Parts: sequence; structure tokens; C-alpha cells
Amino acid sequence: MNFDDAAIGGIYLIGLIIAIVQYAKGMGMSGKNLKWLSSGLGLVFGFLYQVQDGFPTDFKGWVVAVLFSIAMAVTPSGLVDAARSTVEHAVRAVAERMLESQKIKHFGSM
Repeated sequence: MNFDDAAIGGIYLIGLIIAIVQYAKGMGMSGKNLKWLSSGLGLVFGFLYQVQDGFPTDFKGWVVAVLFSIAMAVTPSGLVDAARSTVEHAVRAVAERMLESQKIKHFGSM
């Protein structure tokens, strides 16, 4: 499975799913509903991508279509969660260092 060329009409599907979910978030959707939306879009867009040139004609083709759809269902939200976790960790580390630096400066001025 290669997501590098997972595009329909020149639109990359993972980016489109993330954009639609962020739009829904801006419109007030939250929590698990965003995960369900992301998963549903991934399943639909992943399947459409696999069958855009025709439906599979054998078992292997159907397995690939289903697995690709499942991967498209979980990848966008997983990417966003991983990025959020990484940024939160980095911000927390910087904040802790800044606080520690302030404590050292404050202690030195006593």
C-alpha cells in the first residue's frame, strides 16, 4: 500500500480527510465524532480510490481494496494525534526549561 499517490483528481486523500475533519471541528464537532467522521471518510475515499479504474475481479484485489480502505480510515487521525502529541511534548519541555531557568535566575538574585 502506497499513500504517496493516493489521490483522486489530483487531490491527496489523506490531506483532504484531515481538512474536512478540521473544518467539522471548526463547525463545532468534537471528541469521538471527529474520529468517526475521519474513519468514515477514510473508508469511503479509500474504497473509491481502489475502484476508480474498476472493481476488483479476484479475491486478492478485494483484500487489497479492503485493507487500503481500513488504512485510509485510521491513518489521518493517527497522523494528527501523533503530531499533536509531539508538539505538546515539545512545548511542555520548553516550558519546563524556561521555568527552571527562571528559578535559577530568581534564586541567584537573592
